[in-house]
This record gives sequence, structure tokens and C-alpha cells, in this order.
Amino acid sequence: MGYRHGALVMGACAPIRPVRRQRRPELAHRAADGLEVIADAREQAERWCSALWGDREGWALTAVGRSPQMSSGRFRHDRLDHLPYWWPDDRDRLLSELLPLADSCDVYVAPLLRSAPNRRNADSEPLDGQYVWLDADEWDEDRERVLAVYEAPLLRVQSGGAPGRMHLYLDVGELRPGHQIARMAQLLSEDLRTDTYGGANKLLRLPGTMNHKPVLLGQPAGAVILLP
Repeated sequence: MGYRHGALVMGACAPIRPVRRQRRPELAHRAADGLEVIADAREQAERWCSALWGDREGWALTAVGRSPQMSSGRFRHDRLDHLPYWWPDDRDRLLSELLPLADSCDVYVAPLLRSAPNRRNADSEPLDGQYVWLDADEWDEDRERVLAVYEAPLLRVQSGGAPGRMHLYLDVGELRPGHQIARMAQLLSEDLRTDTYGGANKLLRLPGTMNHKPVLLGQPAGAVILLP
């Protein structure tokens, strides 16, 4: 597989400590080396939110997918409820309301805070961010080698579906305008041939929750894990 190198110009990167069955309130995940990683669901979600948003103010936009189903070969929900929270004041409410829903629903969150409590670009703006995201259905060694070129600290989230499904977040080292972060995510996704859908409105799975897509295939729901 061939890739373009250098789709992004990265600044100096400050180091960060990132943090199949569910065992409430813990999640069990067997890593590639065979060791089982036990993670508290609330801690997983809180560490992800704190890493991406810190104590900056803005609207955290989340969505709860209910009644998952396959339609024309695509995964979708019968209903997607959009729930905004004012960050960081609503930190506890966000966690206490969303995490209990994960047993039966898919829980999503936008990586960028917004200026208003909706995702419509005409009504709200993405606020500054520091992480560029990747949504990969098939993460492999070739993509890993390309990503290593950037020498940027990473958050890695196993998104709870088939093996190789990952959400990755690159720390660009400083706050940058939201539209710039979204554009960088677009370029990096094109470079690595991962999912480019969503732009600044991208919704990704919240660590500490469950991916219910495997249930439709007769398999247990998969834990969404922020890897060590």
C-alpha cells in the first residue's frame, strides 16, 4: 500500500499520557500480547474528554443511537438522539447520563467542542482543538509506519467492532482553530485511506461505552477501549 507522506505540517508536540465482554462498571479487553486490560468505564470516558477538551469552555455534542439495525448493508439506528452538554460545567452530568445508556445504545461524541448546542455549521462553529482524528476500519502495519513519520503523541481507541477497527487521535502540540483541525483530519484520512466522512461534525465512539454493531452479526457487543 502506498501513501503520501507529510499531509500535515505538525508543530512541536507536547507529550501526553493517554490513557469482549462488558463487566460493569469495568470493561475487559484482551490486548494483542494476550494480557487482559481492565478499565473503569467512567475513567475511560473522563480521560478521553479531559485529553481532548481540557477545561476549555464549549458545547460538547453527543449522540445516542437507539435500536441499531442493518439497512441496505449499512449500520444505522432507528433513532439518533442528539444531547448537548456545556463543558466543563456539565462534566458529571455528561458521564452519569451517557454511560448507563451504553448497555443497550451506541454513544457518540464530537471531538471538537462547538460554539452552540447543535452541529449545523450555519448555527455553530467548531472551537479550537489540539487533536486530529482518524477513523480506521482496517488499521494495519503500513498505516502505522506512515503515522510514525509525524512523531506525534497518540491516543488510541479500539472502537469495539471487528479487529483492526480503531479511532486514533494525533496531538498536534498546540491549540489550533477548529476548522483547521477538521481540515487536517480530512487530509490525514485521505493520506491513510481511512473514513473521511463527517468533517468538523464528525461523531466518534466515546471510550467506556459499547459498540452494538457486532450484536447484529450474532456476536457480543464490543467494548470501546482507550488503550494504554
